[in-house]
Amino acid sequence: MTSRPLALRIGAGLSLVLLLGPALLMAGGAPAAAHSFLVSTTPGQGERRSGSPDSVVLDFSEAVDAATVELAVRDARGSAVDAAPPELIAGDLSIRSSLPPLDDGIYVVSWQAFSDVDGHGSFGEHSFAVGEVGGGALPATTTSSSDGWWGMAASWLFFAGFAGASGSLVVQLLSGDRAGWERSVVRAGMVTALAGALLSWAQLALDATSTGIVLAAVTAALVSVATSVHGVVRRPGTPLGLLIAAAASWSARSHAASIAGLAGAAADSVHLLAGGIWVGALVAVVARLWRSDLRSEPARALLGRYSRLALGLVVLLAGAGVVSAFQLVPTWGEVWSTDYGRLLVAKTLLFCAALLLAAVARWSGIGAGRLRRLRHSTTAEGAVVVVVLALAGVLANVSPPVPASAAEALLGPPPLVGPVARDAGLAGQLNVEVASDGRRVDLRVFSPSGPVPDTDVSVAVIEPDGTEVDLLPRACGPGCFTQELALRAGTTAVRLTASAPGWTGGTYEGDLVWPPGRFAGDRLDEVLATMRAMPQLEIAETVDSGPGSVVHEQLITLSGAQFIAVEPYAGGNVSDVRTLPSKPERLALYIPGSQIFAVLVLDDAGRMTSSRLISPGHDIQRRFSYPEAPLPHERG
Repeated sequence: MTSRPLALRIGAGLSLVLLLGPALLMAGGAPAAAHSFLVSTTPGQGERRSGSPDSVVLDFSEAVDAATVELAVRDARGSAVDAAPPELIAGDLSIRSSLPPLDDGIYVVSWQAFSDVDGHGSFGEHSFAVGEVGGGALPATTTSSSDGWWGMAASWLFFAGFAGASGSLVVQLLSGDRAGWERSVVRAGMVTALAGALLSWAQLALDATSTGIVLAAVTAALVSVATSVHGVVRRPGTPLGLLIAAAASWSARSHAASIAGLAGAAADSVHLLAGGIWVGALVAVVARLWRSDLRSEPARALLGRYSRLALGLVVLLAGAGVVSAFQLVPTWGEVWSTDYGRLLVAKTLLFCAALLLAAVARWSGIGAGRLRRLRHSTTAEGAVVVVVLALAGVLANVSPPVPASAAEALLGPPPLVGPVARDAGLAGQLNVEVASDGRRVDLRVFSPSGPVPDTDVSVAVIEPDGTEVDLLPRACGPGCFTQELALRAGTTAVRLTASAPGWTGGTYEGDLVWPPGRFAGDRLDEVLATMRAMPQLEIAETVDSGPGSVVHEQLITLSGAQFIAVEPYAGGNVSDVRTLPSKPERLALYIPGSQIFAVLVLDDAGRMTSSRLISPGHDIQRRFSYPEAPLPHERG
C-alpha cells in the first residue's frame, strides 16, 4: 500500500511553510514553527522481521498533539490487530503502540497525527513483515466499508427519480401520447433525482471530495435543466437526453470509475441507464395495463414496442453488469466472502427471477393471446425489479473488495542497512530517489501525490573510472525499482529518465558517492545552533516544480531563528545525517518518513552558504548571505 495522503499533505504543507512562512515573517508576524514531519518508523517500511516486534514507533520532527493521535495495525486481510492505545514518548516527539505477539505475515500500520505546534496534520501508512513471507498474491480485504445512510439515501433517491422520470418519458415516446398523470410522474421523478444529487453534493462537500463535488453539482444542474425544459418543450426527447447526461455524470464517480477509469465509468453508465430506463418503463407500462383496455390497438402496440425495447435494455444491462463485476471483484472467492460480493449475488439472482417472470408473462400472455394475465405477471415482475433497484442503491455505497496485492509490491525491497549513499531530484514533475548500500541500488519514482502505477524508467550509470553501464532494474511495486550493483570507491553518476501516466516525465541526473561520509547528527545540531544565533540573514530562493512551473528568484530577509523554525529538520532529530566528502563542507539529510532530502553547504564558521531541499513535487534551492555582524564566537 502507498501513503498517498501522507505524500500529498506533506508536499502541500512543506511548500506553504517554505514559501509563505518567510513572507509572513517579513510582514511582521510572530515567528512560525515547523510542522511535525514524520522522520522514521519502527519497524520501517518494507522491513522483514524474523520475530514479532513488541511495538510500533513513529518518530516526528516536532511534538505532536496527543489528543489527535490515531494508530491502527491490520494484517494483509484487513483484520485489526489488538494493539495498545498509542502513547507519546521522548518529549512528545514519538508515538508508541504496544503489539501482541504477531503471526507470520504482512502487517499495515495506518496513522494520523496533528502538530502540537501549529495544528498541521499528517496521515500515512507503511507495512512490514514478520517471519517467512513468500511471494505471490496476498488475499484481498474481506471487509467492506459503507458511505453511510446519507450516501445510500442519496443513491436511492437519484436511482428512483431517474427511473421514474426516464421510464415515463420513454413510454411516452413509444406510445406517442402524454397522459396527464405521466407528466406528474415525470416531474415527481425529476424532483426526487434532484434531491438525491443535492444530498450527495452536500455529503461530498462535508468530506471535501473535490472531484465528486463537481460531478454531483453537474448532475444536479442537468436534472434542474431537464425539469425546467420538461414544462416547456412538447416532445419528451429533450428532457430525456438531459436525464441521460445527468446519469452519466453520476456514474463518473462510481466504484468502477475510480478503479478502472474511463472504461469503468462507461460500464457503470450503461448499466445505470439500461437498468433505470428498464425499471421505469416497466412500472409505467404496468400502470397503463391497469388503466387501459387491453383489447385496444394502442395498448397492444405499446406492449409490442416495449417488449422489443426491454429485450435490448436487458442485454445491455447484463453485459455492463458482467463488465463491472469483473472490474470490482478481483477473484471468485471474494464473491462469497465479502459483503459486496454477496449483495452482488443477491442482485443477480433477483435479476434472473425478473427475467424469468418476463419470459413467462410474454409467453403466457402475449404469446397465448391472454393479455389480461399480463396485469398480474408484469406487476410481479415490476415488484422484483424495484427490489433490484433498491439493492443497486446499497451496492453503490458499499466498497468493493480490495484487489489482491503482490507481497513484494506491498513491502518493496528490504530496507538498506548500514551506511547508505543517497541522492534525489526531479525528473519533470516526478520525484526521483536513489540509494545504495554499496551492494544494491534502490530507485523510487513518485508524483507529488504518491507512487503512480505503470511508471517506466530507463537507467544508466557512469562508474568512477568513466565506464558507462545501462541498468535494467526489476520492479518492486509502483514506482519502485531495485538491482544488485557493487559501487566502486568514488563518485558514480546516475542518469534516470522517467515517465508515468498523467504526469510529465523527464530526466534526473545525480551522484552516489561511495563510501558515504560519517554519521553527523552532532554536526547538524551545531549548524542549527549557529544559524539560530544569526541576527539577520538574506536568502535568495528559487522553487522548481518541474515543467509548467514558473521559477523565479525570491529575496527574503529574516533572522536565523525565524528561518530555522520553518525547516523540516529544525528539531535536529533526523535519522540519516552524513557529511559528504568535499570542500566546502556539506551535510546530506534524509527524512524517510516524509521523503525529504536536503544538502546543506557550510562555510568555515558552520553557517549555510547554500542549500538544496527536495520534497514531493519541489526542488527548493537557496543562497545565503549575512550582513556585516560578528560571528557568535567573536562576540564579547
